[in-house]
Amino acid sequence: MIIWLLLYCLLLAAVIFLPVGDETLMIRIVFNLTDIMILVLLGMIMVTDSVRLINGVTNEAAEAATPQERQGFVFAHLIRFADGSVIYLAASLLFTVLHFPWWPDLIVFMITTSGSAFSTFHIRL
Repeated sequence: MIIWLLLYCLLLAAVIFLPVGDETLMIRIVFNLTDIMILVLLGMIMVTDSVRLINGVTNEAAEAATPQERQGFVFAHLIRFADGSVIYLAASLLFTVLHFPWWPDLIVFMITTSGSAFSTFHIRL
């Protein structure tokens, strides 16, 4: 988790040095980077079998579940967030082509990320 957080911070800092003169494009890059890093985090949770890092999972439930159940649980979360990421990426590309300001990106990013999170509430281990 610490490695993921450091990598995320380094990548966010690296965005500053991109030769992009447009503030709106930089904001879109940050939002897309955040989406990607959420997926990376879920992938790391799946690979390391650390389902305790997901909200609502108790140590007892994680220990009682089989490895396949834990993998399925994390994979279900990953799919939900991947769907939201694809929707945001499509909107972001459309907004870039149409030269929209950055605030519609913020709205779509908040809706897709929150929607992805809310859609996982019913998933149980």
